[in-house]
Amino acid sequence: MEVSNEKQAIAIADLGVDQLTHFQRQLDQEIAFLTESLKVATLIFYFQMYIPAKVVDPKNHLIEIGTGYFVEMDTEKAVDFFRRKQGFLKKQMEVIEGVLPEKYRARNAIVDNLQKKINVQMNNVNTKK
Repeated sequence: MEVSNEKQAIAIADLGVDQLTHFQRQLDQEIAFLTESLKVATLIFYFQMYIPAKVVDPKNHLIEIGTGYFVEMDTEKAVDFFRRKQGFLKKQMEVIEGVLPEKYRARNAIVDNLQKKINVQMNNVNTKK
């Protein structure tokens, strides 16, 4: 069996109410996750780039490189480390900011289609009475 990483387009007009509801919930979860990730990245960006402290040795600094690990670096290496980290975080934030509008558009299209299908079902029930 061959696995393909290609995305498949699904005509949402062909989906039923249950499937649309499932996709809406899935997109709501993805949007919540991405929004929270963006908030966390923003906080990390701010709090790891500025730490008020008294410098004992102005030539060497103790830098947290992640999950509680610290490395002593001279000023030049510390500045380089933070510039690279800042660049990485900015790229991650840009990726998230780029994906979120797509997710919102997809969710809105699903919600619109879902409302149309529910209205049709309600009209069918009302006409049968």
